[in-house]
Amino acid sequence: MRYLAQVDSYPFEDLVALKEKATSIPWLSAQSTELVKFYFAWITICKLRVSDWDEQIEDVGFLETELDECLDKTGSGTPLCATQINRVVLDCPDGYLLGKLAVHVKTLANDPEQAREIWDTMSKSNGTRCDYWLDRMAWEK
Repeated sequence: MRYLAQVDSYPFEDLVALKEKATSIPWLSAQSTELVKFYFAWITICKLRVSDWDEQIEDVGFLETELDECLDKTGSGTPLCATQINRVVLDCPDGYLLGKLAVHVKTLANDPEQAREIWDTMSKSNGTRCDYWLDRMAWEK
C-alpha cells in the first residue's frame, strides 16, 4: 500500500478501497500488532495528502475520521473516557508510535486539548518509560 501511495498515477480512491479490503481480512483484524502497523501506515499516507492544514478542511476531516476509525478498531472496545481517541491500546511499541502519530495529527489540526488527552491516556501504560516523558516534554514546548 505504501508503494501504491507513492505512484503518482494511482488514484487515492483505489487506496481507500484497498484499505477497506485489507481491514476486512480476518487474519489482519485478529492480529492487533499487525493491525496497528497497518493503520500507522494508512494514517501516515492520509496525513501526507494534507498540504495545508488551514485550507484543506475536507482532507483534514477525512484524516480525522480515518484516525478515529483506526483508534476504534485497534482499541480495546471500552472507552477510557468519552472520546474514541482514548480507546486505542497504547502499551505495545507500535501502539505508542500510533499514539504519537495521533498526537501529531491533532496538533496539526489545532486541537491541543485532544492531543493532551492522548498523552494522558498514553501515560497510563507508558508512564514508566523515559522516552514517553522526553517526547511529551518536547511536545509541550
